[in-house]
Amino acid sequence: MRVLILILLASWATVGMAKEPWYVGAGVGASTYRLGSALDLPGEIDIDGWETGYTLFGGYQLDDEWAIEFGYIDFGSVDDFDPNAQIIGVGYEFETSGIYINAQYHIPLNDSVSMDLAGGWLFSEASAYGLFDAGNGAIGRDRINDYDDNGLNLGLAFTWFASRSIYARANVNYYLIDYDNTIKEPWRLGVDVIWDF
Repeated sequence: MRVLILILLASWATVGMAKEPWYVGAGVGASTYRLGSALDLPGEIDIDGWETGYTLFGGYQLDDEWAIEFGYIDFGSVDDFDPNAQIIGVGYEFETSGIYINAQYHIPLNDSVSMDLAGGWLFSEASAYGLFDAGNGAIGRDRINDYDDNGLNLGLAFTWFASRSIYARANVNYYLIDYDNTIKEPWRLGVDVIWDF
């Protein structure tokens, strides 16, 4: 009897997973963005480059091709100092994050790899800080301004189905946001691990 109950429970769980294919995931990535004309920074301040951030997300697989995904993304913080400023050590720091919702379209390439196209909306915010020499080797930080912006995000990914429930995904995303022409159009390259339950 117990064996029969276990078989029935296992069958129910399998059917439930097929009908309600929820998944969760986490990832790390490197982001870059450029500065807009609204910022008037000293000429030797250079915040270009790639910064490390992370993402946490969940989704629902509607069918074999379509999914809806939502999550939180941290683009990391970027900073630089002006070594020749009149006050030695003056610099700037920018932090950017947001939440998103995407539609995902999966294109199978073979039994274990798919190409994924994503399109959706990002609700994001950024903060700008002034950095200064606080003495004794410490760096002080003053908040200068906060920004928020919403915009389209587009993505391309390749997903490897390592097992029935564990996937790895490499992706690139482009975000059409500019925070009042301050921080413009971030790009992000990331690697995610996904658990389908």
